[in-house]
Amino acid sequence: MNQPPATITELGTAECIQLLNDQLSGGCGVGVVAFDGDDGPEVIPVSFGLVADTLLICTETHGRLARYADGQPVAFELHDLEPALRA
Repeated sequence: MNQPPATITELGTAECIQLLNDQLSGGCGVGVVAFDGDDGPEVIPVSFGLVADTLLICTETHGRLARYADGQPVAFELHDLEPALRA
């Protein structure tokens, strides 16, 4: 089967914030953060919230995310949960 090549579209900050707001509906969400740890890339699940245009990620003070990602570039991915599964 011939499929057209995939394309990547860069989103602006305002569009990202709007998409996050649409998903959160005033609550908190679940996603993952990826960063470069001592042994290579790490991906960990996180709870997050959004205040104005600031993404707040819950983490332990001395956890892996705090140790390795503080001040370093990270990637964030939103996980869309079924509304019935949200607590």
